[in-house]
Amino acid sequence: MGSKPKYYNKIIIRQSFRAPAFDTLYAINNPVGIGNPNLEPETIDTIEFSLNQYLQNNIHWSANLFKYHSRNLIEFVTAQNTTSTVAQNSKNQKGYGFETELSWKFNNNSLALNYSWQHSEDEATNITTALAPKELFSAIYNQNYRNR
Repeated sequence: MGSKPKYYNKIIIRQSFRAPAFDTLYAINNPVGIGNPNLEPETIDTIEFSLNQYLQNNIHWSANLFKYHSRNLIEFVTAQNTTSTVAQNSKNQKGYGFETELSWKFNNNSLALNYSWQHSEDEATNITTALAPKELFSAIYNQNYRNR
């Protein structure tokens, strides 16, 4: 078996969709949210560039840059003359960011440190998207209890 390449890069271009859920299409007896059978699927176009390097055979580092554009996002919006909301394809969203990770495998165990940053905004208003994390850090340790 050959050795791993020390460096490698990737460019990933994707198009995806998410079909509306059954309740967003057909709910009629929910006083809070009413379905809409005319909903379109949500779509997203993404592009990502990834740099990868094995610093040693068991230590891997990666960095990714990404950009995306989502269309037809489904939200429940207030219906006219009522207290209910109705599912609508209400907005488009765009964003960009980066992520980096350092992972180390040792004695059948592993440790990974990951940091990511992103900026997401409503396409029409350019207002930052609520509830989308701007920064995220994680540390993951996996221990293998077999083969000891």
